[in-house]
Amino acid sequence: MNRNLKLVLFAVVVFAVVLTLTRMLRPAPAPEDTGETEAIVSKLIANDPLIAPASAGPGSATAR
Repeated sequence: MNRNLKLVLFAVVVFAVVLTLTRMLRPAPAPEDTGETEAIVSKLIANDPLIAPASAGPGSATAR
């Protein structure tokens, strides 16, 4: 084959490999924040007696 053709093919292959690797290593886009996670966490905290504020429990001073 012609030397120039080999160089062009080599450059195309290197470009394709670099492009593929950069696409693979690019971080995924962050998921859209819908606020659902915050709502779930706040429900879990409210229902957990070890984490919930003392004033929320049945034995608290406000419940007496």
